[in-house]
Amino acid sequence: MPQRRVVAAPRNKEEKEPKKQKKSIGVEGLIGRYLDMRTKQAEDEATQLAREKEAHLTKEKENNDFSIKKCISILSSMVEVTKEEKAKAYTVFKNAENREVL
Repeated sequence: MPQRRVVAAPRNKEEKEPKKQKKSIGVEGLIGRYLDMRTKQAEDEATQLAREKEAHLTKEKENNDFSIKKCISILSSMVEVTKEEKAKAYTVFKNAENREVL
C-alpha cells in the first residue's frame, strides 16, 4: 500500500503569508552603527572625566583650607603654646588628615 502524505492547510491568513526576511544592512550600515556607538562611548567617557576632574578640584580646594602654611601661622599666633609643643605640632601637621579637626 502506498503511503499518502497529508498536508495541513493553514488555519489563518498569517500562516499563508511568507515571513518577511530582514533586509541586509550592508557594510555602510554596519560602519554607521559602529561609528554611532563609538561616538556615544567617547561622549560618555568625556563626561566621566569631567566629573572626576571636578571632584578632584573640589577635594584639592578642601585640602587647601587645611594647608600646612595656614596651620603653622595659626599655631604661631597662639601665645599659650610652648616652643616644644609647637615643634611636636609641626611634625603632626605633615599628615593631611591631622591638619583637619572636625
